[in-house]
Parts: sequence; structure tokens; C-alpha cells
Amino acid sequence: MKEYSSDHVNWSSPIQGRNRAERSASKREKLNSKRQKTRDEKAAAKTKEKEERREAMRLQAQEAGQRVCAAEHEASVKKTKDVKDVLQYMKGKDITYGDVLLFMSDVKASSGYGQDRFAHFFAHADLVTTVLKNWVGSGNSATGRKLIKDWAVDYVSSVVSREGDQVTKAGTRNGPGAGMKPTSVAETVLQLHPSSDDSDDSDYEPGSSDHDLLSSDWEDVDDVEEEEGAGSAVGDSQSSGGGRPVDPAENYTLATPTGVEPCTHRNSQGRSLPNRAENPDAESRPPSSSLNAASGLLRNLSNSSREALRSTAQATDPDIDPLANVYDNINFMVKAAEQVMGRKDSQENGTCATAFSLHGASREHMKTADLLRSFEEAPPLAFKDICLDSQENEALRERLIWTVMDTVIQRGGESFKKFKGELTSAAPASSDKIPVHKTDVFPMPAMHIDESSTAGNAEVLDAMYRELGHDLKSPKFTDEARIVFGDQLSMARVRAVTNTRIGHDEVSQTYLNVVFAPGFFHYQMAGTQGVLETHWGDPSMGARDPGSLVFHNDVLTRKPIVLSSVPPYRTCRDLIFVSLYARVLHCLELVSKRSIADYADAMSFADLRQHAAAIVDTYANPSALSGSQKAQANGPQRTGEDSDNIRPGPGASKLEDTVFDNAVLFLRDSLILRHFADSIKAGKSDHVVTVLKLWALGFRAMGRTKYAHELLHLIHNITHLWPAELRNIVMRNWLINPTGHVDSFIPVDLLQEHLNFWIKVIYLAHGSNTSWEWLEMISPCIDVLRQLASQINAELGSHQGDKHHAPDLTRDIEQVMRSLRFHGVYVPDSARPDVADVKPIPNVYTAGLQALAGPLAEYNATFLRLKEQRAMKPAIGQSALQTYGIPRAALSQSGRTSVPPATAEGIGGAHSAGDTGGVGDSGESSDSGPDNASDSGSSSDEGGPRCDSRPGYGEPSTSQEEFFSLETAGDLYLDAYGF
Repeated sequence: MKEYSSDHVNWSSPIQGRNRAERSASKREKLNSKRQKTRDEKAAAKTKEKEERREAMRLQAQEAGQRVCAAEHEASVKKTKDVKDVLQYMKGKDITYGDVLLFMSDVKASSGYGQDRFAHFFAHADLVTTVLKNWVGSGNSATGRKLIKDWAVDYVSSVVSREGDQVTKAGTRNGPGAGMKPTSVAETVLQLHPSSDDSDDSDYEPGSSDHDLLSSDWEDVDDVEEEEGAGSAVGDSQSSGGGRPVDPAENYTLATPTGVEPCTHRNSQGRSLPNRAENPDAESRPPSSSLNAASGLLRNLSNSSREALRSTAQATDPDIDPLANVYDNINFMVKAAEQVMGRKDSQENGTCATAFSLHGASREHMKTADLLRSFEEAPPLAFKDICLDSQENEALRERLIWTVMDTVIQRGGESFKKFKGELTSAAPASSDKIPVHKTDVFPMPAMHIDESSTAGNAEVLDAMYRELGHDLKSPKFTDEARIVFGDQLSMARVRAVTNTRIGHDEVSQTYLNVVFAPGFFHYQMAGTQGVLETHWGDPSMGARDPGSLVFHNDVLTRKPIVLSSVPPYRTCRDLIFVSLYARVLHCLELVSKRSIADYADAMSFADLRQHAAAIVDTYANPSALSGSQKAQANGPQRTGEDSDNIRPGPGASKLEDTVFDNAVLFLRDSLILRHFADSIKAGKSDHVVTVLKLWALGFRAMGRTKYAHELLHLIHNITHLWPAELRNIVMRNWLINPTGHVDSFIPVDLLQEHLNFWIKVIYLAHGSNTSWEWLEMISPCIDVLRQLASQINAELGSHQGDKHHAPDLTRDIEQVMRSLRFHGVYVPDSARPDVADVKPIPNVYTAGLQALAGPLAEYNATFLRLKEQRAMKPAIGQSALQTYGIPRAALSQSGRTSVPPATAEGIGGAHSAGDTGGVGDSGESSDSGPDNASDSGSSSDEGGPRCDSRPGYGEPSTSQEEFFSLETAGDLYLDAYGF
């Protein structure tokens, strides 16, 4: 057998099988294996060939790339050299790199080079990006980087601001919620605010992961609120019938903290209501000295606010102003969704207080000893302290003239706006104008104490001072005078406590160191109520009494007003002022004999000043009254020494026009009300005092006898009882400025009304969370939460708090002016139809002057009795005078006060009594007593109006002194901004 020696021998397994079929199968298997091997060898050869070919191509590309890089490098080197040559050439030509950039960037300067500018620079996006990155890169100087960064930030801010303005103008966020769901905010923001998505490289798509994440985040927030108890508060406000929808921004402030302590009192619905009256030590509980995370954010914020208040109240640093307080009642209804046994609607009554800094006050001028000494040395209140003298009357006339000019310029139309600058320059001077400053406000915890009683007010004072950290029995507390503001009822009730305890209790329990100061917002309400009721008229007269407020209310097609159920404050005040504005403009047409539309173009500011004076002297002066009203106002005149010889007063005539007379008195009274509001807004304390003196007389004839009596206390305090330094402190702080802006002063009690409104409407819990413990915790945070809400609204582009738009009264004013022209209200006409049926309006200031004798004598008698009580020694301790080493003054002064002639000189209708106003220095009273003195009278040299002698005016009023409801934001916002 032949043997093979080749190296390429293909060894093969033998064909096996026991029969032909098996051997055929083995043969086929061997054949297939051989074929597969051949295919694998061919595939490996092809793969190797491809790799060799690819490697060859890579090497060729690499060689080509190297050649290109070499060429590009050579070109770059050449270009760099050319650029350097150009820069060197520019240097020779004294042209800087900045000159070239500025020229090519300035479209106007480089006109004709636009194609070059685009093709050489902006057409290459990478080139632009590289240049900008180099400018802000670390290789650039720090100055250069800062310049680019500042410009970029300013530019982006301007873009975002413009887009935010577009969102605001679109009105998307107007209204609570504006019908938007949280998950739809993103789409709306991207439509109106496209730059907000520039920070993300990916495009926003509805339903994307970002959108789902937003939805899940809001769901998580809802879950957290439900767990912490706030979900019920928000849910109740939105789902329970008639509930107020809650703005999403309010969710930041509606969260209820965990760790709430159990309460000790329950209301009619079984809800926890801690009763402070049963636990008088509750107010003295100090807030937590440390911020505990387990207490919740609101609890920590509340404790921090209370600690800051206590720290300020206890500060002895002369650079820190002392604090004053204001308090007012807060009432709200707790409603049961379903009434069952033991669960029904209930009214909760409590008190809220606020502390605020006294601007320009020094503790050295707030000594109790000085206050008591001044009280002991003070004389009784005299007529001359209340009535205006000739100088004050002339000053008031000038102020009313300015008020008329201000009304014309503000309400006469756009053509009068040119006089605004001259009007500001011509504003009446003020000797006691409060400097513009921002008042620091410290809301205090709400107190579950009903202050509608005398004892309740005493409890409020004690709780308030304990919250400030004072020891009420310590000399440190009693030796310093504490100023408290409030409404008339609160002050009268606390004064009753003082009058009762003097001479019987220790000095620390008599509140002799408490100085009671007025809340002018309540005085404004009293004045508005008085003017409304005095000039309302008879509804049955209709057009026969065209100057009455009830007729103007019908002319304006407003809701009917019933005096027995007076509507909210703003409704009444708007009616009075709209009628006033129309009357002023109508009288301007009468005195100038020109229409309002033509007046501004034809007249100068000097002409306007002259015509305003004519309006005040002719149509707002009681001297212009006709017929019997003038005779009644001037009073009867006696001839010779026989008092029985009586002749009619000057001006008495058979010709009379009651409609005209009533219109004159309304214009005078409403101008004074408007002037009072303007004086408060401007912070002119001396102007305010002048009006208060008039109202001390007028309120008595208007039926506001409680406020008239309270004004006797205030005028006596200002003129005699308060030391000069303390009086200046009070008059510098009875108007506060929460914003620090010019013409932004508001009464102190209005501040408390604002805070009460926020507590009741915005931050009052709902459902089971309604408790006095919640109010106690939330009330110190009110000011902070208001600022937070304003800041969030400003960031979202929906801030509306500082830009309240006053309603346009143009159509209302024109409608009333047409009525005044048609009926000739300010044109005297004794032949006016049915004029005899029109009821004459009294001159409230002269009527109040005639009715003042008895109340003033009673006031002075009480004053002298209190002097004696202060010298009384109680069963334990010393008298008030002995405590502070004050010698007792001689009590030779009498409380009997004579009445001056019942004249009404000038605008106010209350002539100064001069030296005839009662008790002199010798302590002897006038020969005529208060009873018969009120019947006497003498003529006025100037023919001024006299008091209305009809019976009934000046009698104590049995009506409720609390008159207006303050349940809407408009009632409070009106006086806060002087509209």
C-alpha cells in the first residue's frame, strides 16, 4: 500500500455503519462537515481582506488628515500673522480693537457692511459661541468677565420682566385660581413666558416626565396638607357651599403645625376654645425660648415674633423707640354644617391687639409723675378751649379753599391736571405735621376676652401688658406712662375702671399710668354717620327736596338706604363724597359762569384760587342762609337792658329757600369731613385738632353724644392735662405710616381693623381647626404673612396690593351735576314749589354750642371730683399723689361754667368765647349759671349765623353708637389710601 508523506494530509474519520443506510448517513455527515469547513475558511479569508483594505484606507485618511492639518496649521499661522499685521497697522493708524467692534456692531455707522458683518461673524454660530465663551472664560481678565456677566444678567432680567408683564396683562392670574389647575400652569407659563424654558436643553411636551413630575409634586403637597390637618381647612373653604376659593399662594400660610397643645374650652360644636378669662395667667406664658422643629414652622414663626416683641418692649436702649398699643374686638361666626344636639352656629367674641413704635418718643418724657402733676395743676375745661378763635377760623377757611381746589383738580377731568404742581405748592402750612417715617408694627396674640364690658377691657389691658413681659405691680411698669389707642367705647370703659378704683385700690391697679389716645377711624365713621343722618332728607319728598342725599341716592340709581339699618361705611361715605364733588364743580360753574369743560383752558391757577374762595364764602358759609334758618342760626337779639325786648336776628326775612339753605350747610359739613380725611392722609395733626374742636360741638347736634363727650376728654387732654412733651408724643403718633411713603398716614385703629380683617378673612382656620389657640398662634404672624403674600404675588406677576385703581366717578358726578342744574339747588329762589314742605337742616355747630353748657358743667364737676379722689388714701398703701410726691393743688376752682354768646363766626359756626369761657384764674365762676346762660345771646358783629334753637338737638342719643359694619376689604381700604 502506498504511503503519503505530504504535510497536507487530510485525515478523515472512517465511514461507519452496520448497514448501507447507516453508512450513507455517515457519509453525508462527513460531506456536510467538509462543506462547512470550506465555507468558514472562505469567510475568514474575506474578513481578513476587508480588514486589510480598511486599514489601508485608514492609513490613507490619516496621511490625508495630516496633510490637511498641516495645511490648516500653516493657514492658521499665516492668518495669525496677517491678523497681527493688521493689528500693527491699526496701531499705526491709532485705531483700537474696540473701535472696529463698535463700528461693525453699529448698524447705522456700518451701513453697507451688513453682508460682511453677517457673513464674517454671525453666519458662523460656533465662532460666535467661542468668542462669548472666551470673554467669560478664565483666560480673560476679572474685569472683563464681570462686565460680560453683569450685562448678561441685566439682559436676561429685562427679558423675563417683559414676559412677566405680558403674563400680567393677559390676566391669566387674575382672580383666585383663575380657573387654572396646578398641572396646567406649565403650559400657560411656557406660552406667555418662553424664556423660562431656555435653561433646559430638551423641549417641553405636554404629558412628558416633567409635566408628570409637576402633577405628582402637587399631589404630594395635598397629601402632606391632609396629614397635617390643613387639608380640611382648604377643602372646607373650596367645597362647602359658598366657600371662598383659596389662592395657591395662600397654601404657604395655611399649613397647620404639628404638636398643637390641647385646649381647655369647647364651643357649641365641641371644638377646642381655650378660655383666657378662666385662666388669667395664660397671657403671661412666655413663648418658647428656642425654635423647636417639632413645633412646626408657623409655631416657630409665632414664637419668634413674640420674642422679638418682648425684647423691644423691655429694651432700655434710648435708640429703641418705646411702644404703644391699640386693641379692638374681633368677632366671627363658627358655623355647623349640620345642626344636631349640642352642635349649632355660635359667635365667638375676643380681642386682638397690636404694638407699634412711638416715633421720636423718649422715655424721659413719659413719666407717670409728670402726668399726675399736670393733671393736678390743670384747670377745668372752658369754652375757649373748645371754640375756634378768629385765627383758627381763618386758617380753617384757607384749608377748605384748598380742599375745594383739590376736589376740582382731582375730579374735574384731565384738563385740570396741569394745576397739580401749583396745588401742591399752595397746600396750607402745618405747624404739627408728622415727619414721614415707617412705623414698626408688632401684632400680638389674639385674646379670648370679650371687651364689650368694663371688666373685659381691664382684663385686656392686663393680658396685653403681661404679653409684653411687664410686671404690672413693679414700679418700673407703673412709673412709665403707657399709651393705648382704641375706639370710644373701649376708652370710656377703661376710664370707668380708673374712676372707680382711684382712692380705693393701689396705684398699680388704677391704670393712672395709662394714657388713652383716640382712634380717628371711628371718629370718621361717626362724622360720616352724622352727616348722612343730618342731610338725608325725607324719602317721601322726592324731587321736591332736590338737595337731599336720599334724592341723590335715587339719581345715582343706587341701592336704597334705610337709616334704621345703615349699610357699610364705604357705601355711605361714597354717597356723601360723590354729592360733594358734584356740588363743588357745579358751584364752580356758577361763580365762574363757565362750563367745566371750558374752564381749565380759559383760567389760570390764580383764577381757580379766587373762585374756590368764592365757593367757600358764598355756598359753604352759614352767613349765606336765607329767611328763618338764618334767624335761627344767628339767634334772637335783645335790645337794651330789658331781656323781654326781643327783635329778630340779622338776616331774618320773609323770603326763604330751605332747599338752598340745606345745600349750603351740606357743602360746609361735607367739606369739613373731606378735609379731615385729607389731613389724616397728610399727617397734619394741627389740622386734625381743628376739626375735632368743631366736631365736639357738631357731634352733639348730630346725635353722636358719646363721641361728643369723648372729644371733651381729648381736647382737655391736649390743652391742659397732658404734659407738653407727652402731648407731642401722642400727636406725633396718633397717625401711623405702615409704608413710609408720603401721604400714607392712617389712623391707629384702622391698622387694627386691617389686621382683624386679615385674621378673619384670610388666615382664619376652618372646620375642626377653628380655635382660639390657632388665632393666638397665627395673629403675631399676620404682618409677616402679609409681606410674604405680597412678595409671592410680586414674583408671580400678579401683585395688586399697592396699585388699587380708584373707581371712575365721572359719570356719577355728571349725573348729580345735571340734577343740581335742573333743579337750581344753589340758586336761591323763595318761589320754589313746595319749599315750605322741606324740613330745614340745623346748623349743627351752633346747635351743639347751645347744647354744650350742661354737658360741659357735668364734665368739669366729674373732673374736680377725680382730683379729690386722687388725693384719697386707700385702705392699703398711699394715695396716688403721695406715691409720687405731688403736692395737692387748691380746689377752689368751680365746675360751673358760663356759656358765651351763641354766635357762629366763620366757617365752623362756633365763635371763640374769648375770656368769657368760664372759670378764670381767681377761681370765681361767672354770675350766670349754665341753665340760664344757655338762653342768653348777643348779635354777631359780622352777622354770622346763630344756633338753631329748636328743642331736641343736643339731647343724649339713645341710638347705638356703633354704626357701620366693616366686613369688606373696601370699607377698610378706603381710608387706608385716602380715596
